[in-house]
Amino acid sequence: MANNRSPLSYTGRKYGAVGKIGDLELSNDFSVTDDGVVSLESTSAAETFPTDAGTAVPASSAVTLAGGTGISTSASGATATVTLDEDYLRAATGTITAAEVKALAATQKTLVAAPGAGKVAIFEKLVLKLNYGSEVFTESTYNLAVKYTNASGVAVSDTIETTGFIDQSADTITVGMAVKDAIVAASSAENQALVLDNTGGGEIGGNASNDSTVTFECWYRVATL
Repeated sequence: MANNRSPLSYTGRKYGAVGKIGDLELSNDFSVTDDGVVSLESTSAAETFPTDAGTAVPASSAVTLAGGTGISTSASGATATVTLDEDYLRAATGTITAAEVKALAATQKTLVAAPGAGKVAIFEKLVLKLNYGSEVFTESTYNLAVKYTNASGVAVSDTIETTGFIDQSADTITVGMAVKDAIVAASSAENQALVLDNTGGGEIGGNASNDSTVTFECWYRVATL
């Protein structure tokens, strides 16, 4: 089995009766991307699960699925369904427009939606990419942080320095990691979104053409408590 891009991204071929991803058994050649997309190859077509929980219709009777720890499977007729437990590591992706970047102190950007009653989104890391347009963004002491709910929420990431990142004139990447031992009142964490906040005393400026963007990949888990 070859590792394409990360420990969560694989392509492989089955040998003997089945191929395996952990406890999940696959009867044909397969691939798994780093965001949990599973593709099963058959002689005539590929069956793809478009998200970490989805369905696929086999092109032939050659596909066999067996559940395992953290993996639930079901089938009805020609349709097979695979669902991963919520506490598996997953990623939310999106784009922050120039207008949103320049208003983060007032209006935080939602990275992960509220997970539901009795559940907590556990932040792991945030990858940010500045996609440079025509002019630079400007800032002085306006750093970023991932918080629960809004600007008043508890920070669950370390400080994400914007100097050398948001003010650059070329595409640039930075990574924010989870803060150690964040302590949050239960009511301020349960069923609350993860948001990106500008923690400075003012808004980021610049980029008059509003043609720069920031794309993000926020890695998290969901805990049911």
